[in-house]
Amino acid sequence: MRINPIRLVLGAALAGLLVVQPVAAQGTEKGDVSFGYQFLNLSASDESQSMPAGWFVDVAGNLNRSVAAVAQFGGNYKSLSESVAVGGVTASANADVRLHQFMGGVRVSAHPSPTVSPFVHILAGATYGSVSYSGTGSIAGQTVFAMSGADSGTNFALQTGGGTNIWMTRTVGLRIGVDYVRIFETDNGANVFRFGAGVGFKF
Repeated sequence: MRINPIRLVLGAALAGLLVVQPVAAQGTEKGDVSFGYQFLNLSASDESQSMPAGWFVDVAGNLNRSVAAVAQFGGNYKSLSESVAVGGVTASANADVRLHQFMGGVRVSAHPSPTVSPFVHILAGATYGSVSYSGTGSIAGQTVFAMSGADSGTNFALQTGGGTNIWMTRTVGLRIGVDYVRIFETDNGANVFRFGAGVGFKF
């Protein structure tokens, strides 16, 4: 299922404005923003691939003390290379893989203490994946074959999971979270494990 990520971001921004306006009138905390590191592990067609280089940004507008509307964005990247030599013949291949997420949904938080706020959420949106690749073949050090190309696609995704906010001060804290993400594709989907850790700020 193809989705335009720009339209999704605009929709999330509009939803956030609609949420923040009534909350601001209540005189309570409007929400929070967090950002930091995320690790992804993707599995599809009996193959698994980790993407350890990543980031995320999470913006939430409170509907009440326990429920918030959330927009989450993230990106992960990985470079792959391989070379095989047999006698004087050498073949090399390189690929750069990128995966970005544009998600929105609802988060429910508990408040067992002033400093700890565990939460669960369910998000829906899009993942945009792209890959650029190149390859060469050489004989006795002389290149006799070269090729390159790129591919990309946007797919619908669902994310469920949760985590904990640990507030070090009234407005600054740490966040950790674990999620399962399902990416839907026409032929085969992908299952994604996500781990995120970062800092959060109440506003």
